[in-house]
Amino acid sequence: MLSASESYHILPLENPLLSAKSAFESLATAIKILGEYIFLLLYPRNLLYDRSFGQITIVGFSNIFAVLSLLVLISSIIFSLIKLRKKDLIAYGILFFLITISLFSNIFFKIGAAMAERFLYFASFGFAFILGTLIVRLTKTNQGVETFNTVSDFFNKNKRALLILMPICFIYSIKTISRNKDWKDNFSLFSADIGKMPNNARAHSFLGNELMRTIVPLEPDSVLRAQIYVNGIDELKKSISIYPKHSDALAAIGSGYLAINSLDSAELYYKKAVALDPNLINNLGDVYFKKKDYDKALLVYKKKLKMSPNSPLVLIKLGITYGTLKKYDLALKYLLKADQLQPNDAQINLFIATAYQFKGDLANYKNYYQKSIDLSN
Repeated sequence: MLSASESYHILPLENPLLSAKSAFESLATAIKILGEYIFLLLYPRNLLYDRSFGQITIVGFSNIFAVLSLLVLISSIIFSLIKLRKKDLIAYGILFFLITISLFSNIFFKIGAAMAERFLYFASFGFAFILGTLIVRLTKTNQGVETFNTVSDFFNKNKRALLILMPICFIYSIKTISRNKDWKDNFSLFSADIGKMPNNARAHSFLGNELMRTIVPLEPDSVLRAQIYVNGIDELKKSISIYPKHSDALAAIGSGYLAINSLDSAELYYKKAVALDPNLINNLGDVYFKKKDYDKALLVYKKKLKMSPNSPLVLIKLGITYGTLKKYDLALKYLLKADQLQPNDAQINLFIATAYQFKGDLANYKNYYQKSIDLSN
């Protein structure tokens, strides 16, 4: 979580429009995306949970789809402004659509994504309003206020409109229901969509992380667990092949290699991650600790502590490392501070108890050991 003094910087990984070479390219791509939104409402053929770097192609105004989208946009605005004086319902629907989607269009200001289907939530009302108005006009259905005595009376007086509307609702409902199975859980969604977006950096990253964080713990067989880690690493490598500056993906690859005890590979990828984001240096300390290079681990953890002086996790790792080196007073210095920052933590109290035990202070050992048991219950 960002502090009040920190600001969030949008990355090209999240919003590819930031990778455009010029403002004209950014504008052309944003207008093309508006056209894609309209096409999705008409024909939701290719629904995806993520449309970020690698999924959105940056184009200029030489692109035919950008030009067509621009023409549709200009025509819609002119039509709405002319018809608005006559209180035309379609004009209201168009303006509602354009005003609501403009907040997410990246034309006036950049947001955290170039395109997302969820951004159509409010704007889709304008589309539905236009569609409903067109059906009523096409079938010459009475647009005035009318009282219906029975359900059959309602159907009889709106028969022609309903004959068009019901098949449309049925088709769209089938599409919605068929998509539900993909949204069963994150793994189902990431797996279902990855084939439709092979060049999406975040999609490969999401799937790789999900394999290692969620699927691995569910697998009891150690051989199969190792294979799942390898599969996760492969997905993450695809991610960085598309977006080489994806520091989190590099760090995740390091974590995968660390888990299967490929320590040299873990060190390599953690170093690449740290070169892009120094805050990830803590992970490098874990590699050195597992390599039993405790002096290097201490140097790394101390660097991280300077960045995050009130991090209980870093303090714990320093305490454990000093404890492993049998420097119990230094171990307790960091563990006790971690306890102050994160009180009532059973694990921290157990670490403190262990340090006192090896130090030979049985009174404090018994005290903190009992506290860890009490907090665990």
